Amino acid sequence: MTEKFCGIDVHRDTLVATVLDGQTDEKQTRKFKNHQDEITQLKKWLKQNHCLKVTMESTSIFWIVLLSIRRLRLSSYIG
Repeated sequence: MTEKFCGIDVHRDTLVATVLDGQTDEKQTRKFKNHQDEITQLKKWLKQNHCLKVTMESTSIFWIVLLSIRRLRLSSYIG
């Protein structure tokens, strides 16, 4: 299976997530609302895409809600 990575740009109201296929360079981008229901949908989307590594960028405290994503047993890098 090809390794896939996800980058999440965290905003106050939205999360913009892009999954990149490490072999084909194909990418998919989706927007989610920054609240628990949508974060659950984001988790499902990452699982469906077999995405094992996640990184995120946030310029404020809006990333805190995303700590729940680590419960997926992903190799998460939060910075």
